[in-house]
This record gives sequence, C-alpha cells and structure tokens, in this order.
Amino acid sequence: MICFNPEQATRDAAIRQTLLARLSETIKDTDRLTRPERDQLAGQLSTKPGLKRFLRQTPGGLLRIDKKKIAAEERLDGKYLLRSSDPKLSAEDIALGTSSSLKWNGAGGT
Repeated sequence: MICFNPEQATRDAAIRQTLLARLSETIKDTDRLTRPERDQLAGQLSTKPGLKRFLRQTPGGLLRIDKKKIAAEERLDGKYLLRSSDPKLSAEDIALGTSSSLKWNGAGGT
C-alpha cells in the first residue's frame, strides 16, 4: 500500500533544494578546470550520497546537475510503502497497525 504524508513531502522538497543549492555552488565554474581536476571533484562528491545522486558527468567530463533524477525524486516526495506478509490483512488494518505502532514507539504517526 502506498501512502502519502504532505508534511513529509514538504520536508523532502526542502531537503532536496538545500542539496541542489550546495551541489550547484560546488560545481559552478568547474568548466574551467582540467578534465583530471573535474574527475577528482566528481570522485570527492561520490562520497557524499546526498549530492552524488543529483550529479551527472557529461561524456566530455563536465559536471552537471541531473534534472531527470530531480524529477524522479519529486514524484516520490512524501510517499512511502506499507506492506505486510499477512495476505489476509486489509489496507485499513495495515495502516491502523502501522499508525498504532508508530505512536507506541513514540515516532508519532498519522
């Protein structure tokens, strides 16, 4: 069952915007660098999963923000999957059980 949390969607978008601003600042003016210098920077960014997932390198070695990955992630904002190994449970039972366990664990669920 796929669920949607509008508050989480807002948080997801805000986090992505922060990451993109940081990545944009990091790769600006890198077209002036040599290919080995850009490759080195790309290697450094590959150790930062939040930034790496939005970075692409052109065949010529230029560093760019991957707009396709941004669009793909935007479609997932605020969505999460609930599943159960019990095929007899209804979607409502799964949602209620998850919500209860989140509240019981102190996580707050909606």
